[in-house]
Amino acid sequence: MVRAREDIENTKSSMSYDSIGQQVCVYSLAIDKEIIDTITDRKQLTETDVHDIRVNLKRLRAMRHLSYFETGYSHFTAADTNLRDAGRLLSANRDQTVLRKTLKKLLKGADTKSQRRKVKAVLAHVRGSTNEKGVTDKSIHNGLKRSVLFDQRDWRKLQRDLDKTENLVSGLARTYEYARSLAEQISRRDKPTTSHRWRKWCKYLCYQLQSVSYLDPNNRRNSKRILDLKRLGSVLGWRHDIELLMHTLDEISEVAPMGEEVNVVKVLASEWDMELKEESEILSNRLFTDQAVEFAESVLAINKP
Repeated sequence: MVRAREDIENTKSSMSYDSIGQQVCVYSLAIDKEIIDTITDRKQLTETDVHDIRVNLKRLRAMRHLSYFETGYSHFTAADTNLRDAGRLLSANRDQTVLRKTLKKLLKGADTKSQRRKVKAVLAHVRGSTNEKGVTDKSIHNGLKRSVLFDQRDWRKLQRDLDKTENLVSGLARTYEYARSLAEQISRRDKPTTSHRWRKWCKYLCYQLQSVSYLDPNNRRNSKRILDLKRLGSVLGWRHDIELLMHTLDEISEVAPMGEEVNVVKVLASEWDMELKEESEILSNRLFTDQAVEFAESVLAINKP
């Protein structure tokens, strides 16, 4: 990509801004520019490009949630729907990539030659039925560019008006409360749909913390929160990938004589999922201990009189 994701994090603290709200706009505009540059420079989006664009679209959605109380419901909904639809243009390619990567992880973790042979057989079947050439469809490129240009224009309009810190505190508190509530739901009943929503809100929370981390760079607790949220997002992402793999294995069983191979992969995937579930519980217990408003005020370095 023209500029790596890490460069956005390193660049944000040197950008010109007069308020937290303006910083959110500048940060979002930098992400918009990176996506547009990538789409413009590539005739074919590689798997890495697709991954990076999807991550950046999620970052932009996180900024929309952060500014929710500044822009209002109608404005937020239109902007967020635009970004959501852009992400969906790349979802099919992402799912294909995930299947291959998940099977490769299981292959590395297999204990015996017999297990590895069966995982390889399923991986070969998946490779034979999916596209590894990247995204070349011009309609996808054009659709992505339209959506991101729309987002870019909107942030430029907001840059002069997004200045009420208390609304951003409320936006961050809202995200934290959603993530904490979903963590509590998961602890009572581990449902895939709830886990997927939890992962989404944890990622939003992580991206929001990253976007404003310059406010108090010496706050070790915030740095630890970001690290834990990154890890939790990865853990929940792998659990989601395993769920996708399980559905695909059921489909393979219906069209190919691979019952034994499929069963071995399911066992390995289930064992890994249990390990991930245990780790997610540990991270959750560490992360979600604060009251929402107090959490947001501490992150945004708000000192109450």
